[in-house]
Amino acid sequence: MVKPISLRLEDAAIPEDRRISPAAFLARAATAHLRSFISGQTPINVAKGIYGEGDLVTVEILKTKAATTSATTQQAGWARELARTAVLATIQDAASVSAAASIIGRSLSLDLGALAQLSVPSRPLTPSDAAKFLGEGQPIPVRNFNFAAGALRPFALKTITTYSRELAESSSIEATVRQTLAETFGLGIDSVMLSTGSSPSQPAGLFQSTPITATAGGGLVAMLGDIEALFGALAQNGAGANVVIVAALPQAAALKGQLSPKFDWPIYASTAMALKSIGAIDTTSFVSGFASEVDFEVSGATALAMDTAPGDISGAPSVKSAYQLEMLALRATMHISWIMRVAGHAQLITNVSW
Repeated sequence: MVKPISLRLEDAAIPEDRRISPAAFLARAATAHLRSFISGQTPINVAKGIYGEGDLVTVEILKTKAATTSATTQQAGWARELARTAVLATIQDAASVSAAASIIGRSLSLDLGALAQLSVPSRPLTPSDAAKFLGEGQPIPVRNFNFAAGALRPFALKTITTYSRELAESSSIEATVRQTLAETFGLGIDSVMLSTGSSPSQPAGLFQSTPITATAGGGLVAMLGDIEALFGALAQNGAGANVVIVAALPQAAALKGQLSPKFDWPIYASTAMALKSIGAIDTTSFVSGFASEVDFEVSGATALAMDTAPGDISGAPSVKSAYQLEMLALRATMHISWIMRVAGHAQLITNVSW
């Protein structure tokens, strides 16, 4: 049997599994599910037919549990370890449109696996907790460090993306799937992470501290005053080791245009941030976690409310028939969570005057 030859640059070397971005394997798994729906073959056989027998990582992601068609990673070995990073890599693929993806990339990420909850220890530190230089015979201060534990438990992040049957059969489907998965997951994380919200169905937004009052007057003076206020609030809570700034797109552009090149704290723009808002986060205190499973389901005969905020599907003007339009709907679910280990290590200013 002749092994398929790929012309993609990412597949140029052997063993290819160790060179390709892990995000590509998750896109391959999704592509295999789409092609499987059309061909009637199993997703694993489709993946082997497209990518060859040597692509062990995609096969790992496609291994099923019981009689379901969920993608999972259960087998030990290097292929499993690489497959585990596919979820994180997919999120990081969205760094160009997602500030949250950039924050995740700069901080500690844990594998939640099949855990229902993971405790993450923390302790706030201030300058008064530092060790002291003492002379001989002087009493040594005793510091009482109060440890706390935050709960990192997985929440389901879900999306549905649609593809025409022609696109699902085309040679460019893998790249399209990879881009759409990264963008929809990345933007979905932004909208929750960079908020003040809290809900039982999702992780709490990072900005739980009371927003700081904006500096009045506008212009560069107000901008510098707001930055000083943000960093001052972080310092009061013992933060400042690894700070990033996130802002609405116009404010991020203004910051990058007005501040000196010597200002070396990263500035990330997010369309999920409200206009005229700016925040500062100490990523040393930020911890995220991802489960090592992603569920894919494909349907070609379903009704969809084509809306980013769908309500009751009955009577909705945006309802489309996948069957009538010869469209495939791919539903993807990943499990993710995050926490700030120390309160006050994320600060926000709204309604800035510049």
